[in-house]
Amino acid sequence: MNARVFEFLTDGDWARILETAQRRPFAKDESIVSEGSRQSHLFFLRRGFVRIERDIGGKGVAFARLGPGEVFGEMSFLENIGASASVLAEDDVEVDVVDGSHIHSLLGSVPGFATRFYQSLAVSLSRRLRETTALVQRLNVEDVAQVNRFHRPRVGDSAGQEIPLDVSGALAAVDQEIGEIEAAIRGRRLGGAEAQRRVEAACDRIPTLLVQLGDDSGGVGSYVFRETFPLLMTSATIARAYTKPRGFADDDRTVARMLESRPEGDGLMGPLVDRWFLGRPICHSRRTTRDRMRRILEAELARVPAGEVFRTTALASGTASELLALIAGGLARDLAATCVDVDREALGRAAERVRAAGGQGRVTFLEADVLRLASGQGMVALGPQAAIYALGFVEYLPFDHAVTLLDWIHDRLAPGGLAVVTNLADTNPDRAFMEHVLEWKVLHRSQADLVRLFERSRFGTAEVEVDESRIALFASARRPR
Repeated sequence: MNARVFEFLTDGDWARILETAQRRPFAKDESIVSEGSRQSHLFFLRRGFVRIERDIGGKGVAFARLGPGEVFGEMSFLENIGASASVLAEDDVEVDVVDGSHIHSLLGSVPGFATRFYQSLAVSLSRRLRETTALVQRLNVEDVAQVNRFHRPRVGDSAGQEIPLDVSGALAAVDQEIGEIEAAIRGRRLGGAEAQRRVEAACDRIPTLLVQLGDDSGGVGSYVFRETFPLLMTSATIARAYTKPRGFADDDRTVARMLESRPEGDGLMGPLVDRWFLGRPICHSRRTTRDRMRRILEAELARVPAGEVFRTTALASGTASELLALIAGGLARDLAATCVDVDREALGRAAERVRAAGGQGRVTFLEADVLRLASGQGMVALGPQAAIYALGFVEYLPFDHAVTLLDWIHDRLAPGGLAVVTNLADTNPDRAFMEHVLEWKVLHRSQADLVRLFERSRFGTAEVEVDESRIALFASARRPR
């Protein structure tokens, strides 16, 4: 058995525990334990993987995955109450089921067994409590709006001499043009494509101006922010990216807006400004990243021999849109995917989309902190994966953390398995706009930067390419066979 589970028991103790065990097979997605059911058994996982999940708004969201050698059912056995979560087979599994009455007889008849058993149980449950508590603390922070936490004070004298005249003049021209466009729309003298063209031309001056300014010395960037804020926040997508209701700019709903590219906003100008932003390079890159990742997965699926299952894991998975595209296209027949994210609500929404597309049973949604997993914490066991990828996640990680994540990915890939990570390129023309207006802070990197990350990791090397948007970098590497 796993050395972490009941670690103080002797080989003789294990032999006594398992002497009356019933070995039972379970098929994929079959329920082994149902949430709320009363049972007093201990379950020893011999073969395969199981997921532990709770019902969240009618959808099952997993928070742990256990593999061979793990034990479950301890809490129900200890407290003699209903199960706090469901346990379902991830694939074909075999479980040794030990009746609680047998354990109680050993506790009363074998000298020293009770001490070793309860000491092991206490350590195991304490470890799981620490892991769960860390996740809950993270979620409690991210379950509320983060405006005050993330937005820096916008200081600087807007009437001061540090604001160049050409900057104030350029912004005044934008304001005047927008005012004229709105008046023309209200007077029904302008509409349709021409109104959109003029709004886009006016709004384009803002990121262009920020690029020209370069370093935000003297509070000029804050001045640009204050002068353009009322206009830009009429865009539904910009407003959500700025307010960060889930704690970061590109949460699953913001990314979904970028992918769907359906303009919405306040008043007459809001939808027009939103359409402008959805056409900007940063939004375009999110769409091309999804499409390229879908094509990569399609190619990897084509490599799988007939009858074999393609196992893949998406880290910080957000919308899971690339997997949804595979399912909707009928290409996910042999897919067994895991989506890992710390945001329970995002997982629930993605699960609903996959279910609506007919992909139930092909994707497991797992609530976990990816960085904690990479540092060896968390109850997530993965079998050898054909592909593991993280879209847009590495750009939030400093160098050493990114290397740690790559090492974790490497060790969970099957021989020949593929790792893919993406990062915004340092040539991103929206970089200044993201920083000064959206306060969307990421680590832009060059192709050479990503190569160095992989060189420091267990992969040792990687191929890095720029995608169709010209601002998203794709880095990929395979674990040697």
